[in-house]
Amino acid sequence: MMRNLFRWAVIAALFASLGVALGSVARAEEPVVVDTVLTIVEPEPVTVGEAVTVAARLTTASGQGIPNVGVEFYLDGQWRRALTDTTATVTLRISGDLSAGYHPLSAVFNGIASRGLAPATASSQLRINPAVLEVETVPALSGARFLIVPAAPDAEFSTFVSGQDGIGRIGIDRAGSYRLGVLPWDDSQAGVRAAFARWSDDVFFPSREMKITSSVRLQVGFDVSYPVGLRLVDLAGRPVDWQEATSATVTSSTGAHETFLNSEPKWLPGGRVVRRSSGLEETKILYSVESVTVRGSNVVNSKQQRFYPSENQEWQVQLSLYSARFTARDALFRFPIGSGIRLQYPDGHSERLSFDSKGALTVTSLPRGTYRVKVDGPGISFSRPVVLSRDQEMQLEVISYLDVTVVLALVASLALGLLFIGRPYLLSIFRPPTGPVKLDRRSVRPEDH
Repeated sequence: MMRNLFRWAVIAALFASLGVALGSVARAEEPVVVDTVLTIVEPEPVTVGEAVTVAARLTTASGQGIPNVGVEFYLDGQWRRALTDTTATVTLRISGDLSAGYHPLSAVFNGIASRGLAPATASSQLRINPAVLEVETVPALSGARFLIVPAAPDAEFSTFVSGQDGIGRIGIDRAGSYRLGVLPWDDSQAGVRAAFARWSDDVFFPSREMKITSSVRLQVGFDVSYPVGLRLVDLAGRPVDWQEATSATVTSSTGAHETFLNSEPKWLPGGRVVRRSSGLEETKILYSVESVTVRGSNVVNSKQQRFYPSENQEWQVQLSLYSARFTARDALFRFPIGSGIRLQYPDGHSERLSFDSKGALTVTSLPRGTYRVKVDGPGISFSRPVVLSRDQEMQLEVISYLDVTVVLALVASLALGLLFIGRPYLLSIFRPPTGPVKLDRRSVRPEDH
């Protein structure tokens, strides 16, 4: 009995020793697990439409790089995989089709059990800045309005407005095709009107298709008009009432004519947009005063006075208006005579104007031209032409009835004098007889009977 127990004890000890030996062998064959560290290089922000490269580095806890192993990236829920290079860095290029905003980015190393590499993860964010669409107005206009719509069904539109610098800006959240348009000018803008002319890239329609893959800047040209009024003054700068003028005509450097009939402002184009090698450029339109008609006469020198609507909206137009002082004197005795004059203007109409108490009359604001003037008074006054091109003083002569009487008397006296000169015997008829006359018959001849 004791012998059997001893036998079983030996067998149990042998099995126990064998189990310990087998456990030691199993522990010797099990690999050592090494902790790993996965680090994402913080990505720089990029703009919509731009590609970006993200990178991560896989090392052991002690900092030793782990090359040629797979690392998985998850961006916006999408999976991508790449291998670490010899420097233990894994890179992934992401195309520029991401929308603006923050995008979660994670990297995962699943570990390699056969190599004793433990798994590791890392996370970060990729920031995509909106692309900027800039529309520069030429000339620079504040308040120009634009509309942009993505080329997609049921897409919502956005509007933006140019600022004080004349540039409209809007952020674009996703690269793609868009429709960009110029909205009608807001008429509430005082002092200026603008109408679409063209885009800088030879598009001549307000609405256009364009593909935006990054920030972009465009130029848009406008034809701009301004309200212009004419202020009439004489040569001394004194205001002239518009009621004195019939019309005023101005001519632009483009050949257009505009006629003013009163002091009300007219909208005149102030500039045109042309394309240069450097982009769009405004060419300012110059206006010159062609004529101003006052009482039938043009009182300006053609094209001498010039203005730019973009620089000044009230044009002071100087008129060649003159003054004339009239007096009337008796032709012989030089005393003042007459009650006034009758003045015929260049347009043919006449006016009667009265002398003052000193027998003089000053007429101002007379347009240059040819006049006819006649004294209104007792006597004979002939209508005489007066060419007015400067301030003048004119003394008019009147043959009064006294002058006529005196001249007739002088003529009669002269005629009688000529009659009696050399014929003194004729004067005897004016002498009275001194006594009776006796006739001698012998002195009478028969033929006298």
